[in-house]
Amino acid sequence: MALFLTGASMTSSAQETLIRAVLGLGTAVLLGWSIFATTVKLDLRRFFLVTGALLILFAAGLVAHSVHQFNELGWIPSIIEFIWDINFFLDENSTLGLLLKALFGYNGNPSLSEVIAYVLYFVAILLGLRWSNLKRYSLQKN
Repeated sequence: MALFLTGASMTSSAQETLIRAVLGLGTAVLLGWSIFATTVKLDLRRFFLVTGALLILFAAGLVAHSVHQFNELGWIPSIIEFIWDINFFLDENSTLGLLLKALFGYNGNPSLSEVIAYVLYFVAILLGLRWSNLKRYSLQKN
């Protein structure tokens, strides 16, 4: 904060800098209090369930995108170049397509190896979750 206030004081008067600093601190206090007040009532089980599912989807997108990049390098064969092409419906260069591509690795025309990697990732995750639940259940039973 000291660095920002020093920079602000060089471009504006002392009174403007003080007013902006007080407004900034007041906003930070109000924002901190509102975050604390709303998260006290937060159901942590549901929160971590949703964020865990989102992280799994993000990671699946990273896997599919990395396989796509390896296809372009020629390190992984694409098997079938394009399985389908739905870019006419949801173009990967549109605003929504770019958002989905950045978050979930959306590709409007994936290769077969990308789809296989995506599916294998989910199978591995589901098996890992099932195995951990079985292990936890067996520990509780004993």
